[in-house]
Amino acid sequence: MTTIDFAPLPPGGLAAQSPVTPDPARADITLPAPVTSPPTVPTAPATAPAPAAVPASTLTPTKAFGRMALAATVFVLVGSLAGGLLSGLVGGLAPDSPAANWAAPLLAAVGLYGVAFPLALLVLRSLPDTVALARLPQPRTPSPLAFAVLVLAALGASYACNWLTAGVQALVAHLTGFEMGNALVTTLDAGALGPNLALVLVAAPLVEEFLFRRTLYRKLACFGPKVFIFYSAALFGLMHSNFFQIGYAFLLGVALAGLVWWTGRSRLNVAAHMLYNLLGGGMALVLASVVGDGAATAWGVGVMLAGVAALIVAVGWLVRHRHALGLTPGAYPAPRIRAIVTTPGFLVFAVVVLFGTVSNLLWS
Repeated sequence: MTTIDFAPLPPGGLAAQSPVTPDPARADITLPAPVTSPPTVPTAPATAPAPAAVPASTLTPTKAFGRMALAATVFVLVGSLAGGLLSGLVGGLAPDSPAANWAAPLLAAVGLYGVAFPLALLVLRSLPDTVALARLPQPRTPSPLAFAVLVLAALGASYACNWLTAGVQALVAHLTGFEMGNALVTTLDAGALGPNLALVLVAAPLVEEFLFRRTLYRKLACFGPKVFIFYSAALFGLMHSNFFQIGYAFLLGVALAGLVWWTGRSRLNVAAHMLYNLLGGGMALVLASVVGDGAATAWGVGVMLAGVAALIVAVGWLVRHRHALGLTPGAYPAPRIRAIVTTPGFLVFAVVVLFGTVSNLLWS
């Protein structure tokens, strides 16, 4: 089998391959300055040291993709173990205390976002920043209407996935009598409203956007938009390790990765993720707690109808403007899919995701 790897890197690292002038409009991304050859005859003494080049990596692109999957593995596995240990301690020490409903979800979030998240970033630290090599589009800021349509369309796609998984759940229950568990529903039902909202509306959007969009954007930019959008979305969707979440999390990942690619701003991604979670779950939690289940159901139906309508509009726009999307090949060819999924990092990730998904189905 033949795989595609980087050519041997020249002295000076990746930036020496194809310097690109940083765009000051990309305010939240600091691009390394291009490296230029020294003049043959110096005309004046240097007044400042030359800017540092992008650090070279000893990893081939194939191994780099495996390293990204390994980082996702650390995020899932360490987060589950640390969160389960911390929340289990609270439940064991005070099983009948009302405070356990507040403390257990928060400690589980501490394990995932306070312990696993920094470790995942450490795994990715050795990979080079490739933004300076990428053929990036001119940054664009979506209008408020376009931004709303994007979020609602992602919700519409999510509802379509929910219908599919609910149908599978009903079919399995009808044929076998087995009720498939949903870990997300179990977690939200067990926790109090305050911690649930903090987790859904603040912690998850901030951490997940930083790791799966902003960080992977910097590591995958040189491979082009298709590779970044779909590989980051695949890791994001599978990371949830929940049969009922993997599909719609992947579609949300595609929408959010596309947003950061065409805008160059991760702040918009955080806002979009927060709005998505607010409309898709946060408001329903508040209404169910304050008003009643009927109000939460009515809210869900309204969001579903708006989401489906927005999805139709978004698909029509994409079909009409597909040639202007700028999905150009990257500066470097990506490894073949088969080479990526057979790396040790991705194989470990697949095993952890499979184990977590089956466990959630059986015991949630």
